[in-house]
Amino acid sequence: MELLKQMEFWAELDSLAKMHCDKRKYTDYMRKLYEMQISDQQCRKPLHQSLNQEERDSVWQIIRQTDSLNLEQLKDLIELYGFPTWEKVGDHYAFCAWLIAQHSE
Repeated sequence: MELLKQMEFWAELDSLAKMHCDKRKYTDYMRKLYEMQISDQQCRKPLHQSLNQEERDSVWQIIRQTDSLNLEQLKDLIELYGFPTWEKVGDHYAFCAWLIAQHSE
């Protein structure tokens, strides 16, 4: 029984180690997703200020341009790396991809 527990422990540890090593392959993917999420949020910050209609229209034009660029970059990244799953990039970066896709609509 003790031997079985040790084998299960090592199998689980091996699985966790492989998952960690696999994520290192996607470091560049994760960095790009993060940068896109930052640009997504930065262009929206002025909307929290008091703006006249002309300023608001200008901000929305920038938002639409940013969203369009981010969506194209996300498509390219998915083509290169595959869909950004939790297993590949983790929760935070998978959420970044979701946010970019959501704002592109």
